[in-house]
Amino acid sequence: MNEVKKFEELVDQLHKLTDRGAIEKKFEEIAEHLMGKLCLNVNGNRYRVAECEFYYDDGDKFRDPFLYAQHECLERFGFDKQKNKLNLFFHYSGIDITIGDGDKKRGGILIRSVELLFKIDGHKEIKFWCNPVFFADRIINSGNIDYSLNATGLTMLSISLDILDERENRDFKDKKLKSIKRVGLGAPKISINDEKITDDYKERNYNFRLPELTRTDNNEYKKYIAERATILTDINNNNESDLLCEHFIE
Repeated sequence: MNEVKKFEELVDQLHKLTDRGAIEKKFEEIAEHLMGKLCLNVNGNRYRVAECEFYYDDGDKFRDPFLYAQHECLERFGFDKQKNKLNLFFHYSGIDITIGDGDKKRGGILIRSVELLFKIDGHKEIKFWCNPVFFADRIINSGNIDYSLNATGLTMLSISLDILDERENRDFKDKKLKSIKRVGLGAPKISINDEKITDDYKERNYNFRLPELTRTDNNEYKKYIAERATILTDINNNNESDLLCEHFIE
């Protein structure tokens, strides 16, 4: 089966689940497929998702209060974009891949970090973008997109899911994703007065990331940072690294 179709099938399987444990296990399965099999193609530039977070509300028992509330989506954006399936949702926190079912189930996968795999113009570029807003800004201001108001034959922003080739994926094999609490959660966006909605979702490990982006005391991480990246920021309140890593492609 085509890996993009498989990704869609995994999201469809999520919609059929009602048990919290099964839903959380499906989050991990979707994250592994997204990071291990697919990449984002942005006007020819290819990015692997290196860190993502899940936000999901099935309208029944699984009521994560930290995704955009329906009324907030309607007020801010005109309609509830998180009801869609496999759309891109640009918002003030970054970019989501939406995982709704078009009806009662709503959700998004926030792209928090990416790894640049291929740069179409060949120029040196930051290897890891480890901040969701920075990455969104990078996409919108991609160097090969002409936004001139006087431009003719305007190059449009084009984003799609592509399948990783063997060369791009050789370093991913046998890696185990790290899961931690989601980063920088504010107040719940959905009222937790409903008995089905509890604030304990804040403590759940719905953030999935490559092990390279996780602070540990082991020598492997220290060697990785020394060889491939310079830490510019470290602002995660959970004592896990929230990094903007700078590494220029050779």
